[in-house]
Formats: sequence, C-alpha cells, structure tokens
Amino acid sequence: LLEHPQYTLPREFRGWRVPDILLSGHHEQIRKWRRWHRLMRTKERRPDLWQQFQPTPEDLELLQQEEPHYEAEP
Repeated sequence: LLEHPQYTLPREFRGWRVPDILLSGHHEQIRKWRRWHRLMRTKERRPDLWQQFQPTPEDLELLQQEEPHYEAEP
C-alpha cells in the first residue's frame, strides 16, 4: 500500500491544516484514519497494486466508509 498523508509543523501552512484527529492523541482512531487513507490512495493512484492487494476484514469495513472524521476531545 502507498503511504498515508504526512504532516509536520506548523499546524497550518498555506491553507493546509493538520487534521484534528492527528493532534488528538487517540491512537486507535489515528491508526484507522491512516489506514483508510493508505487504502484510498492506493486504490486511486495505483490500480495495479490494488488488484494484487488482499484486504483484511477490517480493511473491507473501512472501505465501506467515507473519510473517517473523529472529533477531538478537549
């Protein structure tokens, strides 16, 4: 699979913001967010790799969702 989007400081740069979930500290939600983006990037950009990919049951569940949005708790 291709990599998920990568972010660094500052939190906002030229109109691009780091997604709140990545700043939240919720490791499981961050893992799912990253996995969803890896799956979607590969599917969209590398159909040759996608055809060879064997998704896990969790991957299949994630693929049924739109982009995961998680609310960061204070």
